[in-house]
Amino acid sequence: MAHKFWNQLDTANDEKDVRRRIAEGLYNQPHLGIAEEWLRRKDEIRANNRQNELLTKLKAPHWSTTPLFWVSVVAMAAACIAAYFSVFSPQSHESATSSQKVQKEQPTAGNSSSNSHTQLESALLPQQQ
Repeated sequence: MAHKFWNQLDTANDEKDVRRRIAEGLYNQPHLGIAEEWLRRKDEIRANNRQNELLTKLKAPHWSTTPLFWVSVVAMAAACIAAYFSVFSPQSHESATSSQKVQKEQPTAGNSSSNSHTQLESALLPQQQ
């Protein structure tokens, strides 16, 4: 008899109708327990389906795990390393000091560009008295 009523709930009724009948007291005692259990299982199935949907969404990879993200991280690291060595390289200090030495060693009397450079500096600098 319980199986028959259970099958009747599955085929002929929706949840709203069963809830309304329980609230109005239309089920007798054995059928009331079966109807409440049927509703509880329907709620459990709905909760499980919702949980499965959420788990499916969680299985999708996060944006930080995509290959393009990791390619950009490697490129950024390479750029940082290149910038570090171009700024703090001993060769850059040596080449800068050697170019300064070369400029100091060249005579300035015959070089018109250096004369114009010193004239420009004197024109821009405030006159000291």
